[in-house]
Amino acid sequence: MLLKNYFINENTILLTGIHGHHGQLQTLVIETGKTFRVNNTAEQILNNSLKKMGTTLRGALDHAKANLGNMNMCPIKMNSQVGLYLFPSKSPKRPDCVWFSLIHVKGAKGLGKNKTKVLLSHGHSIIVDCTIASFKTKLHRAFKLRKMIAENEHCPITFYLEPKSDKIIRESEQKDLNMLNDDQKDISSGQNEN
Repeated sequence: MLLKNYFINENTILLTGIHGHHGQLQTLVIETGKTFRVNNTAEQILNNSLKKMGTTLRGALDHAKANLGNMNMCPIKMNSQVGLYLFPSKSPKRPDCVWFSLIHVKGAKGLGKNKTKVLLSHGHSIIVDCTIASFKTKLHRAFKLRKMIAENEHCPITFYLEPKSDKIIRESEQKDLNMLNDDQKDISSGQNEN
C-alpha cells in the first residue's frame, strides 16, 4: 500500500528510506499491525508530523542538542505526553537511515563486526549496518533525552505493552526491506543471518 501522507504516532515502530519502482525515494513505515510505503521521504514525514505538534525537525533537533549537548545523530522528541521519541540508526541525511521509535525498541545484539539485530515490539526485528556499541550509544541518548524532558516537564515516563507476534524484518544494503513470517524463515535457527 502506498500512502500520500503519514503522521508519526505511538503505533509507529520504525521508518526508513526505500526506493520506489521508478527509483524515487519513499519511506517504508512499520506500525504495530501493518507495513506500508509513504510517497514522502522520512525527513518530510518527521517534519510534517512535528509541525502538527507545533515545531519542526530543526526545532526538535535544536531542543535535543540544548538538552544533550552538540552531537550528531540526535534523538528527537515527537510527543512527550505519550512517550514518543525517535532516534536514527545513522546520519539522517542517508536515505537508508532507520528511525526507531524508542518505546518499540526491546533490545539489540551484535551480529559480526558491523551489523546489529534490533529487537522491536510485536515480535519485529531488523538488522542494521552499525556496530552494537554504536547502536547502544544512540539508544542511551534517546533514553537520556526522554528522562531529561520528563524531569523538565514533570510528566511521567510512558511504558508500552504489546501482544506477542512473530514478524521479522530484514534490511539489505539500500535495497527493499522484506517482511517475513516465521513460517517463511526461521531466524531462531540461524539460517540466512549475516
